[in-house]
Amino acid sequence: MCRAVEEDDIEAVLKTAAHIHTTNRHRILNPLSALPHSKIKLRTAIKERIRHLAGAYVSLATFVDDDDLEFIEQNPQSARTREIYLRVIDEIINAEKQIKDFKII
Repeated sequence: MCRAVEEDDIEAVLKTAAHIHTTNRHRILNPLSALPHSKIKLRTAIKERIRHLAGAYVSLATFVDDDDLEFIEQNPQSARTREIYLRVIDEIINAEKQIKDFKII
């Protein structure tokens, strides 16, 4: 999905949120006409954005200290290089588990 579509999806969600309960704050239900797109499209857009953010969260584990990266590039076969890679793999697994266990509500 391209970046512009993702931004459009988020803008639509934010626009919708701004119009929820505008006429009667005690009302639990909202009119479908207040949505800029169908509920199905909005749900899909939100889920895609959540997937994108979850992937970005997991990918943070692949970022390592600059010095470690330089060491890896200069010493690709060393035991320390292996330790760094194993640490990153553990962090990826941990991040994936955190995302899997994450309860939105």
